[in-house]
Amino acid sequence: MVLRRRLWAGFIDRRLKSGNEKWCLGGDFNEITSRAERLGAGGGFNLRGMEEFREFIASMGVVDIPCVGKYSWFKDNGKSMSRIDRFLVSESLIDDWGVINQRIGNRDISDHVPINLNCGDVDWGPKPFRFNNAWINHKDFKEFICNEWAKLKIDGRGDFILFEKLKLLKANIRIWNQEVFGWIDLKVSEEATKINVLDNLMLENFDGDIDSLVKARKEATSEFWNNLILKESMLRLKSRQLWLQDGDKNTRFFHNSIKER
Repeated sequence: MVLRRRLWAGFIDRRLKSGNEKWCLGGDFNEITSRAERLGAGGGFNLRGMEEFREFIASMGVVDIPCVGKYSWFKDNGKSMSRIDRFLVSESLIDDWGVINQRIGNRDISDHVPINLNCGDVDWGPKPFRFNNAWINHKDFKEFICNEWAKLKIDGRGDFILFEKLKLLKANIRIWNQEVFGWIDLKVSEEATKINVLDNLMLENFDGDIDSLVKARKEATSEFWNNLILKESMLRLKSRQLWLQDGDKNTRFFHNSIKER
């Protein structure tokens, strides 16, 4: 583990000094990213090693490409197997090379299985529309959808009208998402500042009439928590760690999951 840390630290240091270099790291990393990548590990799992490997991937700004096949190393007696071989590629290279996936081949005499990085300009059709569950919790979302749907005027057969209206609505939702949720961090910060200002005013006027200040602080607190809950919902969706509970967004694993995605 000491040698691995030294090697990974060297890569990270090189990346920080080089700026926008594109990386493709391939080979035997001798570590896994999750328990699912090892079977029959009689000695248990090195949780610290897995976390350090995930941190290395996040720090390098590379992506663990989706893999076809499960295990790339087999113990000689067949009682243990792991996925310790992989390609880690910069996002810009994925676009440049048209990376499709990495594929584990057939085992030969070696205890390691060949692994290939598949590239090509394959057109898989339009990208899927990702629905953000946080939208449903926004107080204006339902009204926005109803108004936008009513504005869309399409002529033709019923199935054609439905298809075209959904396509146009998707574009409008993207714009609405940028306008409303693109400023979510700023809104959280603004409401927190407003609460602090109102607290100071209440202290200065504590012996007087502070009913209006109390009402304003209650509204600011409500807006603060509403925006914070929306932000956490978006973070969980982006990290794909949907099992995480509210309030867990500050763990290193959570942030590393978002960076890796």
